Amino acid sequence: MLETMERKRMLRKSDFEMLISLRDEMLTQDTDAQASPRYWVVRDYRWEETKKGHHGRVCVYLPRQYDTYEIMDYLDNIRFHYAGIPENTLEELSTIMEVAPDLEEDERNSMYLQWIREYIDDDAELVYEVSIPRIVTSTFFLTKREAQEHIKANHYHYSDKVHTYAMTAWRSPQVQMLYSILETTDWETIGRYVDFFEKENDVPF
Repeated sequence: MLETMERKRMLRKSDFEMLISLRDEMLTQDTDAQASPRYWVVRDYRWEETKKGHHGRVCVYLPRQYDTYEIMDYLDNIRFHYAGIPENTLEELSTIMEVAPDLEEDERNSMYLQWIREYIDDDAELVYEVSIPRIVTSTFFLTKREAQEHIKANHYHYSDKVHTYAMTAWRSPQVQMLYSILETTDWETIGRYVDFFEKENDVPF
């Protein structure tokens, strides 16, 4: 209990300035079609394995490397950056990739897989994946602006499809009360107890 009391402090000038700014922003920002009390999180996407026909991309699994690659990215990387493959073998791959776009997807992927099994990994398999949206854990923002700034500052952690996502704290009385306090309190009047032109001091109440 004593430890909790020691952490308490009186309100300062900067606190009122922040509360006024936050209140105004919360009341005027886009709602993104979400009811109050609304908040924003980060929504990103990840690829997960799925059944053929429900996929958004085709990958190749290489047991020797214990890894999976998007098949077109993998073949392009071999064509232009992979060392140690004979020139005639690369020419064969280039020919396949020039012809393949005119074929049906199954036939095209079969040709790719056949080449990979012959020259890279004879146990290679096709893997079908779909893009699944997900809420990024540990993200929570009272304003859309701050969520956008977070994404901009931390873009290297996310995919190029990342975006803000508004949600509602549904049936959460405590959150509803907190938002009501933040959005309806006349912080300016309370703040008159603070000398805005002097060095910050604790409010005398």
